Amino acid sequence: SVLKQPCKSRISYFLLHKSQTRPTVVHSLQGVATYLPFPALIHTRHRRPLVTMKSWIVLSALLIHSTTASRSPAADLVPGTPGPVAPTFNLSLDEPPETRWSGIVREFAGSKQAILDYFAKQVPNKREQALLTDIGNNLDSYLGELGVEMSGIAKEMGVEVGVVTMLNFGYELRHLGPGHPNTTGNATTMDRTTFHPRGACTSIVVQSPDYAIIHGRNLDWNLPDELRHLIIQVNVVKGGKLLFTGTGLAGFVGFLNGVTKDGFSGSINERLLGGSIVEDSLQALIKHAWSPTHLLRQMLSQRLSYPEAITQLTDAPVTAPAYFIIGGTSRDEGAIVTRDRNSVDDLWQLESSSSETNAWYILETNYDRLTEPEPYDNRRKYGNEYMVKLGRQAASTYEGLMSVLSTWPIRNNETTWTSLMSAATGHIVTYQVYL
Repeated sequence: SVLKQPCKSRISYFLLHKSQTRPTVVHSLQGVATYLPFPALIHTRHRRPLVTMKSWIVLSALLIHSTTASRSPAADLVPGTPGPVAPTFNLSLDEPPETRWSGIVREFAGSKQAILDYFAKQVPNKREQALLTDIGNNLDSYLGELGVEMSGIAKEMGVEVGVVTMLNFGYELRHLGPGHPNTTGNATTMDRTTFHPRGACTSIVVQSPDYAIIHGRNLDWNLPDELRHLIIQVNVVKGGKLLFTGTGLAGFVGFLNGVTKDGFSGSINERLLGGSIVEDSLQALIKHAWSPTHLLRQMLSQRLSYPEAITQLTDAPVTAPAYFIIGGTSRDEGAIVTRDRNSVDDLWQLESSSSETNAWYILETNYDRLTEPEPYDNRRKYGNEYMVKLGRQAASTYEGLMSVLSTWPIRNNETTWTSLMSAATGHIVTYQVYL
């Protein structure tokens, strides 16, 4: 069956089907097979065979066998180098909403064309671009104060408010954008006609032996390198007092993770690619539902306690399915809230009294707890192995958690930033990640 495939596909097929125990090697060799067409490898310019197909397959098998040798993936906990720390800006809620982002946006004025190019790439169809821009032009008034903020950002950037509005609803528009799945295994088993995550996330809440809680997350978003300098931390203040610190993008009024001291830390992981665009839109218009990133900002602004945050996440309608990962300040205050638009599908919390092994942490990628991840995207498996290998004492430190988040495939080609947070101290640091 292999020989029936096109010539340049045979190597990829063989490498992927015979080498699932060592995805890093497979990934590298698959790249070689992709970028160096097979005929170029087996022929000289005089068309004489340099090596036969059989010899090349045997050589590949020996190479892979020598590097796998029954090693566990957890033996390869090799942290990557952290990227630059994201800059931090202040955002005062005492300022008028139409101008409160102006100073921050002005800092990135030179990125206007790159942002517009990104919008065009995410929505490649010109008619869809025009339609979404028109919808966005009418949505800003519906969004209240956040809509006024978006209008102010658009004015500062010199673009239509519809463009800024649609960029701010990037989570709900994920189905439109191009992208690549995180690949940790046999990519040839992927059914490309059905859902698969294209850039996703990993969030972990860890409880130390003395019950201190820390929270880490990777955001995997397919953001091009030329826009990753837009990743920022924002200190949101009112009356001269810090309400919370959140991580997002310049020009993006919601937050994908953040922390309020003595309250809670939160991060959002994508679920079902943000759901159906039509259903998301109807939910927003009919139920006056929150975009997940706007809801997290609202909760952080209110400086909710951990129990209050869980209650609000249980009750509030949201525009799209999402995973909310929450950390608190006290024993067992850690949860993964699996949300549909109008209900909670699952609530999984830390339980120090649980008889389950390794109940001292909870880890979410982009699959429901009882759903088996796809074989090509099993970051959950590797994350769990890395956490167990480190052990509770080491993994419940910033250094230990960072080592997990910066090791492949938890950190992968789609990883855009890494954040570490603690609600007990209010500490948060975000690293920009570049390819």
